[in-house]
Amino acid sequence: LLSVDRSSFLSDMNFSSDDLEASSLFAELESCAERFGNLKGARKFPPEAREVMDQIVHMRAQHEFQKLTEEEQVLIWGLSDAFQEDIQVGCRVEIQGPLSVKSQEGKVVQLLNGQRGRVRTRCESEKDTWVVAVEVFPGVAESESVHTRLKERDLRRLDVPRPSAGGILRTNSFWTRSEELVFQTLSRANHSCEANI
Repeated sequence: LLSVDRSSFLSDMNFSSDDLEASSLFAELESCAERFGNLKGARKFPPEAREVMDQIVHMRAQHEFQKLTEEEQVLIWGLSDAFQEDIQVGCRVEIQGPLSVKSQEGKVVQLLNGQRGRVRTRCESEKDTWVVAVEVFPGVAESESVHTRLKERDLRRLDVPRPSAGGILRTNSFWTRSEELVFQTLSRANHSCEANI
């Protein structure tokens, strides 16, 4: 169904020159190569370099996806995307559980369970924690909302995450030396060591 040529897409200037975002990502990738290219093994690909490469793969997959017929695209959307994040920056969430905002004196000012908000950023210092702009009073301007740290387990996403061509490619593809391939039937097989076929 889908084939992405890995051997040329990093150097495909036609692909990158047509798109300002792609050009920016390629420049960032080149910067990562200069900074980390001399390292050995996995250290050559720290998280910031891996993120740039993943974004390029997503863009390239979307580029190739657009070339497919409508019928082929429908078949692709039927496959799983394991790279969808349930909670991510910018998404709208509802707070689950008995949580509250407290005053400096420790008195409960407002219960948060059932309140809604928008995720602002991931909290780097605490695992599975997000900074959320909570609409303490519905309809209040976001600049007047309360920013609070909340555990992911206490959040329910309101806007449904959409699969992406890149996530579907990364979840379902089989690799050759130069391509990542997505098949209509074979890609539905379990890729684990305990295969389902």
